[in-house]
Amino acid sequence: MLGHRLGIAVAIAGALALAGCAGEPSTPSMTSAAPTSPPTRIYDSEAEAARAAEAAYLAYQRVADEVGWDGGLEAERYETVATGTALEEGLRSGQQYRENKARAVGETVVTQVTLQSVDLSDPTGAVTVYACVDVSGVDVVDESGQSLVKPDRPPRVLFEVVTRQSDGWLKVAERSIWASEC
Repeated sequence: MLGHRLGIAVAIAGALALAGCAGEPSTPSMTSAAPTSPPTRIYDSEAEAARAAEAAYLAYQRVADEVGWDGGLEAERYETVATGTALEEGLRSGQQYRENKARAVGETVVTQVTLQSVDLSDPTGAVTVYACVDVSGVDVVDESGQSLVKPDRPPRVLFEVVTRQSDGWLKVAERSIWASEC
């Protein structure tokens, strides 16, 4: 494991999600319900799924950078781009920034996103990709400006990222280090 400091330095990106409005409550009907149709496909092709997952991850990366620059303040911004364990990780990262009185300097760069798997019939829209993230231009500093990044931190990290539909938007649901170099 690359450790707590790399987790802070590599925390990932931003996008906005809006919740839908609820309509009027429906009245129960005495007629029989129409048969339900099979779930519709979310993506028409693997290429479309890969592009959607890449966009979701780039949004996550942007929020992560912004939260880091702000020293972990308003970490709830992750709720717009993450769900599940990725959301928990983002909120925890924000808390670590605040506890350590740290902030990020510089910007992470996603250099490549490669499709790992997708099931086009999956109603959750789950897509798994590998994302190579360049953190060489990022430092995490304490309140005195002293770097908290280990000198032997790899300049690039390969993540396995799972995205899923949540609240009508594709969000990062899981993110784990796949390799310490890419």
